[in-house]
Amino acid sequence: MVVWQIWSLGKMPFEDLTDLEVLQKYSRFEFPPFSPTCLEAVNRLIKNCWRHTPMDRYTCKQLLREFSSIYLRIQNEDGAEGLYWEFPDDQDDLDLIEEDLSEGEREDDDFSDDNSDDQTLFNKGVSSNPPALPSHNLASTYNSSMSNTPDQLQNVSRLVKFKGIEKVNEGTLTTEKSLGEGHFGCVYKSKWIRGSNNIIDVAIKVIKQEADVMALSQFEEEIRRMSQCDHKNIVKVLGFAEGYDFHPLCMVMEYYSIGALDKFLCRKKHEKNPVSKRTKLLFSQQVAQGMAYLGQQKIVHRDLAARNVLVASDEDDWTGPEVKICDFGLARNCKADGYYSPTGQNPPLPVTVYPPESIEEPSNAGRFSSAGDVWGYGILMWEIFSDGASARYQDGNHTLTTMREVHDFLLKGNRLKSPVDCPQRVYSIMWECWRLEKTTRPKFTILIQRLGDMLEREMIDN
Repeated sequence: MVVWQIWSLGKMPFEDLTDLEVLQKYSRFEFPPFSPTCLEAVNRLIKNCWRHTPMDRYTCKQLLREFSSIYLRIQNEDGAEGLYWEFPDDQDDLDLIEEDLSEGEREDDDFSDDNSDDQTLFNKGVSSNPPALPSHNLASTYNSSMSNTPDQLQNVSRLVKFKGIEKVNEGTLTTEKSLGEGHFGCVYKSKWIRGSNNIIDVAIKVIKQEADVMALSQFEEEIRRMSQCDHKNIVKVLGFAEGYDFHPLCMVMEYYSIGALDKFLCRKKHEKNPVSKRTKLLFSQQVAQGMAYLGQQKIVHRDLAARNVLVASDEDDWTGPEVKICDFGLARNCKADGYYSPTGQNPPLPVTVYPPESIEEPSNAGRFSSAGDVWGYGILMWEIFSDGASARYQDGNHTLTTMREVHDFLLKGNRLKSPVDCPQRVYSIMWECWRLEKTTRPKFTILIQRLGDMLEREMIDN
């Protein structure tokens, strides 16, 4: 009520009514009108404070955080940012106040924003990390028949906020076909109807309905990271939607009909029209450019592979061949020491992705750095010059499948063998990416320069 009075220039609510009449209005969930000069974000915050159920109202800590967010947004003059709130179906008292009643993140008293590696809600100062939530079936979060038991998540509202992308209106997406699926999500080709004469092909990624709340939180982080990236060799996020086709959240991205790089290379080889070595080198350089950009953003991709690169255009296109990095499902921000440490909630990765420093000690298992992405880049180059083949470590006739086998294999100086007909200069670059000592691996900026020199001097024939 104090905030309302501040924005109403000191007015008293219902000042023409008696105390009894005011209490009667409050009992009917009727509240004073907002000042026309009050910011909408502040109006929403006030409405939350007037929630019927005390436990559903903001805590003082949340109020401070919300006011900080509003203040920073105004200071940064970031008009592209939008706030969207979602509500569990079981909160029946929402419509007792107003339909657009806003909610923010609910956090425990001991929750702190000390994760310096995570992205911020705005350009600086306010953490966007959702609170740690118990892992359980996602459907139970949105199920109106939930029981009132401690181990179930009740009355949880999440602040869904993404910078610089649209919230897609309900009913404007139509699914055409499946493009593939991963550990937590599925990707479909769809049409986005933005107007009577504005219908575009898009790819939408949805989280699987059986995924738990932790997976949903990670999907939100993937959208945040991708939406903040602006580079020609990274797939752009165009928007997001909530509740589409019974999925709690979906990401709308650019669609490229040619598809994933590994399948494209395999298809061209099968058609007896393999991609030229020069184009393969150009693809490699473009991926390095995208990865250098991610490094500048302090993002570790962790799953760099040909299957996670899309072909935007091929050699026959008038624009020339071009590829774009996608699938940030496993991407994370680096900590101060340059490493990302897993939480145990992530799907397993192919053993070829792990650099030696990530598996040599139990305490390091799964730790990734930008130098680890360079290791993965060497694997990606091998896949490109192997026409999309999957990289597998072979010790004689035995395919290595365990971390211990891979660790011992690499420490003995073994690596993937040179692809058939691969230029020695290119294979040498792969080897440099696979050096045991991570500090001696080339940086992406150096790789871009070296590959560019090879292309300019036409050191690679077709």
